[in-house]
Amino acid sequence: MEQLSTVINNNDRSMKTCILYEALKKKPIFSSYRHFCKLVGQDAMEYPDFEFWYYRFLHKQHDFDYDRSADPTPKTIMEMPVSLMYKITENLDQVERTYLRSMNKPLKDMVDSRPPSFDVIDITAYDKYLGWEFDDKFFSCEQKDYGCLLKIPNFPPIKSDEFYLKKGMEYLSPVLKMPNIQVNHLSLHIMTENEHFNDLLPVPFHAKSVSITAFNINKSLELLSAMNPGELESIKITTGTVTRENLSKLCETEQFKQAIHVQTSMSLNEDRLLRFSHLRTFKCAIDRFGPMDFQRIRDIISTFEQFESCELGNPRILIYFDIRTVAESLGAEVPFGPLQIITHRYQIPESNAFLEFKIEEEEFSEAMEQFSAIAENSEDHLKVCILILNEVLKEIPICNSYRNFCNLVGDNFMTCTDFEFWYYRLRRFKNFDYNRSVDPVELSFKNMVDSLVMRFDKIKIDVLDTYLENNTSSECYNDDHQKMYVLILNEVLRKKPIFHSYLNFCKLVGENTINYPDFEFWYYRIYRLYRGEHDDCDQIINPVRKTIMDMPVSLMYKITGYLDTVERTYLRSMNRCLKDIVDFRPPSFDVIDISADDKSLKWKLDNKLFSCGLSDYGGRFLKILNSSSEIKHNECYFKKGMEYLSPVLKMANLKVNHLSLNIMNGSAHLNNLLPVPFHMKNVSIRAFNINKSLELLSALNPGELESIHFVADVRATREDILEFYETEQFKKAKRVESNIYLHEYDLLRFSHLKSFKFPINYREPVDFEIIRDIISTFDKFESCELKSINYGDGFDIRTVAEDLGAEIPFGPLLKTITYRYRVPESKNYLEFKIGEEESHCYIKIVKIR
Repeated sequence: MEQLSTVINNNDRSMKTCILYEALKKKPIFSSYRHFCKLVGQDAMEYPDFEFWYYRFLHKQHDFDYDRSADPTPKTIMEMPVSLMYKITENLDQVERTYLRSMNKPLKDMVDSRPPSFDVIDITAYDKYLGWEFDDKFFSCEQKDYGCLLKIPNFPPIKSDEFYLKKGMEYLSPVLKMPNIQVNHLSLHIMTENEHFNDLLPVPFHAKSVSITAFNINKSLELLSAMNPGELESIKITTGTVTRENLSKLCETEQFKQAIHVQTSMSLNEDRLLRFSHLRTFKCAIDRFGPMDFQRIRDIISTFEQFESCELGNPRILIYFDIRTVAESLGAEVPFGPLQIITHRYQIPESNAFLEFKIEEEEFSEAMEQFSAIAENSEDHLKVCILILNEVLKEIPICNSYRNFCNLVGDNFMTCTDFEFWYYRLRRFKNFDYNRSVDPVELSFKNMVDSLVMRFDKIKIDVLDTYLENNTSSECYNDDHQKMYVLILNEVLRKKPIFHSYLNFCKLVGENTINYPDFEFWYYRIYRLYRGEHDDCDQIINPVRKTIMDMPVSLMYKITGYLDTVERTYLRSMNRCLKDIVDFRPPSFDVIDISADDKSLKWKLDNKLFSCGLSDYGGRFLKILNSSSEIKHNECYFKKGMEYLSPVLKMANLKVNHLSLNIMNGSAHLNNLLPVPFHMKNVSIRAFNINKSLELLSALNPGELESIHFVADVRATREDILEFYETEQFKKAKRVESNIYLHEYDLLRFSHLKSFKFPINYREPVDFEIIRDIISTFDKFESCELKSINYGDGFDIRTVAEDLGAEIPFGPLLKTITYRYRVPESKNYLEFKIGEEESHCYIKIVKIR
């Protein structure tokens, strides 16, 4: 091929012959030029020369020896009328205009006459990587062994031997330093210190919103100082360790003083909160190193005239900010039982306005998990944690300190007894290296001081002891059975909701030690003894406990009303009575998604995921929602999975908004997957062959089914396609999308549809005028999309537009061509939008009434 290119390149007539061949093919000139360059080389002929000969040959002027010296000199882009140049720059995006202004001084002036603006600029830099985003265009420059690799949209990667920051800034800096540049949101994530980031932004930089994360607070403040005060409305600063001086520096900046919204990771106390009085909204952390006066915070915020909303958080290290503690500090009513959110309203004095407080707990941060990993392997770390907790939280009960300690480093690193020992020892400023082996044996619960024992009935304690001895495993009991009721006592003293207490108890002693009803019995029994109340409860002589089936029917209906459809499915499998109660409320799902292949069966019921299949090690597993562990089994994974899936699909009067089926395995367990008729509105079907796809489609209720997405197997025959068109589901649908090639004569079957989306086989001649005329007769038609698989096989945007009779403007190939056709004897129009994307040519048709 290279030898052929050399021969052609060195022969003028051969080159013109190639151009003639391209002109005879009648392809767009830009496509022809690209093909010509591939054949003879990129530098063989400039585009203007190719264009000259192409149009001569296209107009049947085949004189290869034509003398061009007598022709006038072709005009350049700079000789265009100014009004036309403005129109060209209008159609360019901001990045394209940046490149255009770098050409020469007149173009630079023309581009600068239109102030550049971006919705988003996002810059990220860390060791060996620089990345930036201008709206939807992504750029990056990454350090490599040979230098760096630069990636630019719509261009192949560029290798360079330069330093990656130097090379990247050559492309980034010209954009940032365009005069009068305006940005809606600027995001800066600068995690490496380098001189190339000095003066990164021009001053002042015009942005409405900024998010800054840097390697230290000083760099963050430097970047913030470049923003234009007053124009900057929203500030977000995320940083590591900061001092009070740094926070003061932030609050003293003009950018902060004139902002409307602020979010920061810096910790505040009540006094620093006064600096936020000018803000509408803010989000920040609460000072973690001391108790907070939440009533004072409330009173301060209630005086802010511009205030709309705020969010105050903390790293969940210390017990001061427990959800109940905060709610009680604010005077909110705290209901009994487990809580995730407490809502409280406070009327502002001498005003009709209210402050609404929403207090909730969040999951532990990743930083806590990392700290836990450090503490796990170091006894000194554990002792340091105890010392910190003791010194910072010295006014709270030890049980709260121990719970906080477990939240910080994990539940299994130190027993409560060991924690208690080191807590009191370190509180008295004793050293870390004390040898506990010389200590006397610790006292048990029964040997506690009389002041505590007086609160308990010794006989009841013996009963509890006997019960635990008879109802716990010998291994657990022989180890230290008295710890069991000590732990229940501990849960009572913590005064947490019983559900939280039971979960905590199970974490300490195991999930199968005591079931919940028995824990509940002893919890409330010890609670009454603790309060000195009369204990009239005896588990031995008590009547048989009532079960769920003894509830009033009205209450059962109310309970099922709070369950989602998946939970109700499991409930109805318990017994006949529960099944009837559940079936009284017709089950419905927004989405059911089922997929099966050679390794697994997966299904999704709304936002709940399930799976059953072969593991990477050859075993079989079942994974159920909300379970982090897998259930191992020896059954066929399709058989096991269908035991859970089938009861859902076969629930009486089940209704589904969207059903997605991706069945790529022919297992017999998937036969009769759906009951007939299956009630749903939208379906997406893909199967290992078209017969299976048609079988699944036939189970759906015609008329109720509105939308079909049907992916046919590539081996489908013409008879299979016709069978699809003849189904009642297709005939009564409103919207259909498929990968089946559409022919003009098939289009007559689509007259009942509102919309459809199909590919066209461009390997056969297509008469677009016939397609247009057929669609114009459809009364219910709203829109459709016809797509080619490969426009290089004979169709392109100009060819389609010319067939439809559309006017095609002269000049470079357009990205889209829009054409309107008046429906005969009607006031309606068909609007055609013809365009190209990647390797496809598409035609979108919309009826305009």
